[in-house]
Amino acid sequence: MRTALFLSFAFFSIGASSQNRIAPTKLDTTIIIETIQRGLESIDLTKQDSLLLLASRQSAAINRKDYQIRITQLLSFIHLQMGQVTSATQLAQRAVAIGLKDTTQNKATTRDAITNLALCYNYTDKRDSNQYWIDLGKRLCRNRDTFNLSVLTSLDAINGVKEKRRVEMLFDSAILLAKKTEDLNDDVMASFNKASWVQANKRSGWAESIEMLTAFGKRLDHPSLLNRGFKPYERLGFHYRNSKNTMYALLCLNYLCLFEFDNAFYYQKRVAENYRNDKNRYLPYILFDLSEVDILRDSIQQARLYYDSAVRLITNQFHRKSIPHASFYFTTGWFCESKKQFSSAISNYRKSLFVTDLYFPKVSIPALLRTMVAAHRWVQADSLVHAMNATIRGNDFPVETFVRILYYKELANYYKVIGDTLLSTRYLVKHYRLKDSLTTVARYHIVKEVETRFKTLEKEEELSRAKMEGELQAHELNQKKSLIGYLVGGLVLFGILSIALFKNYRAKTRQAKELLIRNTKIETLIRELHHRVKNNMQTISSLLSLQSVRTADKNARAALQEGQKRVEAMGLIHQKLYLNDDLRGVNMEEFLSALIQTLAQSYGFDPAVVKKNINFPEQNLDVDLAIPLGLIINELIINAFKHAFGSVKNPELHVALTERKNKQLELLVRDNGIGLPEQTQRDLNAGSFGLKLVQTLSKQLKGTLSITNEGGAIFQLIISM
Repeated sequence: MRTALFLSFAFFSIGASSQNRIAPTKLDTTIIIETIQRGLESIDLTKQDSLLLLASRQSAAINRKDYQIRITQLLSFIHLQMGQVTSATQLAQRAVAIGLKDTTQNKATTRDAITNLALCYNYTDKRDSNQYWIDLGKRLCRNRDTFNLSVLTSLDAINGVKEKRRVEMLFDSAILLAKKTEDLNDDVMASFNKASWVQANKRSGWAESIEMLTAFGKRLDHPSLLNRGFKPYERLGFHYRNSKNTMYALLCLNYLCLFEFDNAFYYQKRVAENYRNDKNRYLPYILFDLSEVDILRDSIQQARLYYDSAVRLITNQFHRKSIPHASFYFTTGWFCESKKQFSSAISNYRKSLFVTDLYFPKVSIPALLRTMVAAHRWVQADSLVHAMNATIRGNDFPVETFVRILYYKELANYYKVIGDTLLSTRYLVKHYRLKDSLTTVARYHIVKEVETRFKTLEKEEELSRAKMEGELQAHELNQKKSLIGYLVGGLVLFGILSIALFKNYRAKTRQAKELLIRNTKIETLIRELHHRVKNNMQTISSLLSLQSVRTADKNARAALQEGQKRVEAMGLIHQKLYLNDDLRGVNMEEFLSALIQTLAQSYGFDPAVVKKNINFPEQNLDVDLAIPLGLIINELIINAFKHAFGSVKNPELHVALTERKNKQLELLVRDNGIGLPEQTQRDLNAGSFGLKLVQTLSKQLKGTLSITNEGGAIFQLIISM
């Protein structure tokens, strides 16, 4: 992430906007400007370099050192975009050398060139050289160049990445300096740099980064952030100022790490649309990234369209069939893998890993392992696993954790295929736990945002209802006045009365439609309420999971995990409610299937060991009965998985829910385990907390609970409906 912060300054800015022209005062400068514009408009990169170098020589011939510095700096930027860091640094050094030879060194052009050189050294990780130019640039910019001083202060913060307290102070200083400039881009980019650093370097910084990004979203549509173009012969320093696409890209990255792939696609598509509107030559990069996001969200057909479009653009603009870009190699590898062309897929995935990608996570790592397993290349797969296990541990930062989550899933499949069930289960559990721990805090902020939107919607609906009722009352009042007038007119006005009755009919029809619309909105709000409750339950479950991982005491950890299962059971009921066509009840067939499968997998059992029988005329059960009944079933299944099957070779669990003829509901849970102790069988209060909870909920339902031992424990609950 060190170099990822500042390439975005340049990468999202250069485009066809260079076509803007000014009215020069000298013929010689006119020739130079035309040469620069022909270079920027050329689709041949070799010709582009040649024309810009020609413009630099023309500038030197007429002693326009300011033009010469800016053109050389522009070449440096273009090389940096193409990943040619060495040549970019050499060009930046040449631009600075020209500026420092001038008798009046402290010009804006020279300060821009020094900032650019410091940026190049930032990518090479030459900290001493980088710090030298940062310090020199800050001395030259102090009290006269707020823009470059803000950029150099951010670079100073990045260069001192190990001193976290000093780094944050430098980032805050850069933000304050950026607020003093005239361009909102500077403010947004300075804040973006700090948010990126916080996300990449602080274990507790994920929530802070999310909050900063939320603040960005409110400013990204400001008119001053539009791409106004730049004129490199005037001042190249202002070329940095284009933050909108950078921020969209960071939002895309954050949603990727949250596994919110649809939202990630939305923001990456915004970047592609902006590139297309600006006729930016680097659009193929963005289309490959967009294709990669589509693959992650299983939108394969659309991913293929973006991929093919990017390949055509590369062929037409760059006159070659490939480009050194990680997403290009990843998407190429994925399409080869989907065609079972495993050798080509492995080759492309490996190329993706060796290309510097300052934006997207290295998702080629799990893809490479998956392909090796599919191709039965066990030696290569084993070598990759040993290499990754030695390097992938111990880093809890979001982007790296996102890759680990995907990798653990493929690693679990690898061990499953080679027959190591124990390791397969262990890494599958790691996959789910790590995914929960990454998204818990971030999802809390998402839930808060949804809750705020929901409350706003409620207020709007309340105002709308009040307005509608007022209109209806006014309409009814007018209707009564009309009716009195018709009665006074008597039979003579019978025809007018008929017209009024017709109007009344139309009004009633309109009212009926309005009532239907209002009922539909109320139903939508109820569904949203259940959805929100489910999301809150999910957040609580994630927090309990996170706390249980951090709790050393086994009993406390077990209690937290059992609490998590109870919360998940209630959340599952609310999920079924908002997905069900009938909001009044829960489909118990679907609920029990989902609950049994989740609990069986959590305790390492095959869901097939649980036999269920749902037998009552209406599958939907009232929510007031479904929630306590669901918790009872949850506790009895957990009790069986934890205590009944310790020494049973072929465990079986039967769950039956039946409606009797006398309007009674019978719940029967039976296992073939070791049975309950006699004392617990006589008095459930002598048992675990879960069994006490079962007894309490049974009393709440006014049901009759009986327990017997017959080839295992048998729980029978009779409830009067």
